[in-house]
Amino acid sequence: MTAENEGPDRGDTGVLNADLYPDLVKLGGLASALIHASQENGIELGRVRPGSGSKEAEFVSAASDSDRGSALINLGVDRRWFSISIENDVHSWASGGTDDIVSTVKMLDAWRRGVTLQELNTLFPYMHFDEMAQAYETGDPVATQWNQLLTDGDPFFSQALLQKIHSNDRLRTLFPFLSHGTLRLARDHTDRTAGEIWITPLRAGGHRVESTTPGEQEKIIEPFDQLIEAAVEFLDRP
Repeated sequence: MTAENEGPDRGDTGVLNADLYPDLVKLGGLASALIHASQENGIELGRVRPGSGSKEAEFVSAASDSDRGSALINLGVDRRWFSISIENDVHSWASGGTDDIVSTVKMLDAWRRGVTLQELNTLFPYMHFDEMAQAYETGDPVATQWNQLLTDGDPFFSQALLQKIHSNDRLRTLFPFLSHGTLRLARDHTDRTAGEIWITPLRAGGHRVESTTPGEQEKIIEPFDQLIEAAVEFLDRP
């Protein structure tokens, strides 16, 4: 195991709090300390890399990559704390934190070895996950997302229209999410490049229906039924 772009000589970080993280100062940063802790405990973490974006990030953040997504680790400022977020390109799996670097390493190892979210929480109670993460793992994230939208509602989007869209057999298979008053229907919840259909209420009345795929991009619709027809028409295009 190696940490890419390792920092300067041990102790010469300039950004680590030596009172909170004397071990990290000695080892030259978070990524190096994670590797050291894993080696001391006979754990293979695979690729561990320092954080990116700034010189400081190289010492106070790190990432551990796996086939199930990346675990991002950041240090606390006011107390000794390893803040952890596990995510992939589409969604978050779990998050939490601990003051114990060895526990952090063991948690990363468990995730890499394929434990379920529930097993992860049982072994490391400080790691938490939500209903959507569970749906991605064992259920249907599309149905779960629709249920959350239909249950929670949104002040900027008609609940009646949400119900109408959900009642359509074709549109109900799309992954829905609301962003700035626009309902976005993703063709494939696992692929952000697969395209979306957008439905936006207009202040002057009616709705704008758009497709992010090539071809005719936009229609202005007033009746609900025509709105559904326009959305399905966009869906039928490649």
